[in-house]
Amino acid sequence: MSLMRNLRALIATPIYYLAFVAITVFCGAILLFSFWNYGAVKKIVYVWSAVLLWVLRYVCGIKYKCEFETTLDPSKAVIYLSKHQSSWETIAYNVFFDTPVFVAKAQLKKIPIFGWGLGKMHTIFIDRSAGISAYKKVIQQGKKLIQSGLSIMLFPEGTRVAPGEHPMFHRTGVALAQSIGADIIPLAVNAGVCWPKKSFLIRSGTITVKVGAPIASKGLKVNELNQQVYDWIKHQMSQLEQVHKAHHP
Repeated sequence: MSLMRNLRALIATPIYYLAFVAITVFCGAILLFSFWNYGAVKKIVYVWSAVLLWVLRYVCGIKYKCEFETTLDPSKAVIYLSKHQSSWETIAYNVFFDTPVFVAKAQLKKIPIFGWGLGKMHTIFIDRSAGISAYKKVIQQGKKLIQSGLSIMLFPEGTRVAPGEHPMFHRTGVALAQSIGADIIPLAVNAGVCWPKKSFLIRSGTITVKVGAPIASKGLKVNELNQQVYDWIKHQMSQLEQVHKAHHP
């Protein structure tokens, strides 16, 4: 089974990257040579993400399921704080959560077409080495975006991590939530079992996203709130890791 999985990955991975370039150029050209309002841009990004998710599903063999603790209010702007193991999340979340605004590293802005498209989506670009200034930028821009009705997606670990790793979260996300009284939606995802950090190959398998109930940002100190979100995500990740080990001894 492992041999067949690896053989499929060797064939499917180059096809995915070719599809990525093709759909990115196509959607980028539409944006570049047209004048669109934000609603139209969101639809184009949704199509870009949906096509790539389809390729990952039917070419690379990545199935997925999304488990909700409760029904979310789609009209309410929230802060999503997610585990980050793979590039898969940055594609799938546009489909699952109505293309939220991402907080991303500034280097992505320099990628031709792709970076320009991110800018059109109000992405908050930060320099990780900037320290407090990067923190302030997320708070300032994030508050304006939430007030305009847009949800924000942050990866509080700051970068992709390998399965089984659980570094403590940066406090920026919970601080943003508290600054404007927004709810936090915690997300646990085990995408690293198929598309791990620093791996070229994309392997088949099933990715699970666990969507927590909204966590009120009021009434707790920043560190206490950050710990609550961290504990929920770590607990869910431990369960996902146990299930994966049981099916892949």
